[in-house]
Amino acid sequence: AGFDALAARFTAAALWEFPGFKPGPIHVVCSHQMRTSRYRAHRTRTLDVADRATVNGIPVTCPARTLIDLAALVSSQRLGRSLDHCLVRGLVSLDSVWRHLNRLGTRGRKRAPVLRSLIVQRWHRGGRAESVGETDLHELLDAHRIRGWAPQVRIYDGRRLIARPDIVFADEMLIIEMLSWRHHGGKTKQREDARRQNELERLG
Repeated sequence: AGFDALAARFTAAALWEFPGFKPGPIHVVCSHQMRTSRYRAHRTRTLDVADRATVNGIPVTCPARTLIDLAALVSSQRLGRSLDHCLVRGLVSLDSVWRHLNRLGTRGRKRAPVLRSLIVQRWHRGGRAESVGETDLHELLDAHRIRGWAPQVRIYDGRRLIARPDIVFADEMLIIEMLSWRHHGGKTKQREDARRQNELERLG
C-alpha cells in the first residue's frame, strides 16, 4: 500500500484479535493521499513511530492507536470490550492509552471523550474486566446505577490467597462470578471452583 501505510481501523482490530472483529475489506492509514481500489485508504495528519507495530509481519497501527481510531466508528460498548481485551492481554495500560490520546490531540476526533470516559471508569473501579462477559456485567451494573461493588477483589485467609472474584459487594457480603466454559470448563477447573466456593463459605 505504500512505505508509510499501516493496516488500520477494522483491519487492525481483526489483526489484534479484538473481540467481534473479523477479516474483511482492508483499511489502511497513511500520511499522504493514496488512490487505490485494493484498499480503503484513510489519510491522517499524524502517523508517528509510536503509532506503528507489526502483527505476523504486517505493518499495523499499535493497539492504543487502533482503539483511538475505532472510537469514532463503533459503539461505546464495543469500544469498552476492545479496551478490556487489550488490558487483559497486556497490549496497553490505561496510562499508555491516555498518553497516546494526549499526543494525538482531539482535532478531528470528536468521540475521543468517549474513550477517555471508558478509561476513567476503569480507573475508578480499581480493576478491569478479564473477559467479554465481565465487561457486559460491568456495563449492566453501571446502566442500572448499581453501586457499592468492586471488580477482581483479592480475598485472603491470613496470608493465603483464597480467591479473586469477578464482582464483590463487600457490605452485602455478596460475590458474583462469571463462569464460562472457556475459563471454567473441564473437571479440573470445576473441582477448583468447588474448592474455592467451600473456602469462601467457610470464611463467611
